[in-house]
Amino acid sequence: MRFHRLRGQTTVEFAFAGIWLVLLMMAVLSFGLVTFQKSSFDYQVSHMADELPDGWESMDAKRVVKSCVAKASGLSEDDIEVNSAEIHLEDASSTDLGNSTAVQLGSELKTTAASYLDITADITVHLGRGIGLAGKNGIAYRRSVKQSFTVERRWEVA
Repeated sequence: MRFHRLRGQTTVEFAFAGIWLVLLMMAVLSFGLVTFQKSSFDYQVSHMADELPDGWESMDAKRVVKSCVAKASGLSEDDIEVNSAEIHLEDASSTDLGNSTAVQLGSELKTTAASYLDITADITVHLGRGIGLAGKNGIAYRRSVKQSFTVERRWEVA
């Protein structure tokens, strides 16, 4: 019995199977990159910027949120869509904050004043832009954001 060797058969079979293998690897890499971007964005936004943008008092709520999220995440403001935003400024004129400092100074805390800014918003970012399998605009990711900032704190010790 004589075996006939078919030249190039292995190469052709690998070419057909190799295309699917490369596509599978690209899909896994794209999914991994988008998942990394999502978790990185979640972490960065949960530890949002420690300071408010300059002139925040004269900005509308969406602009303040967009600026804070862009600063925290490192994304461009063009990549962030703010669907809804709400800012609430709260004045707490009688708080016990600073009592321990007054006691250490051997004095009595006379008055305290504090102002807190609460920001809540629903935002959308596009992850994976420019990655082949994520599409031209990327994958839209929606998230609710909530952050509190201490705007002002004053103590008067007597």
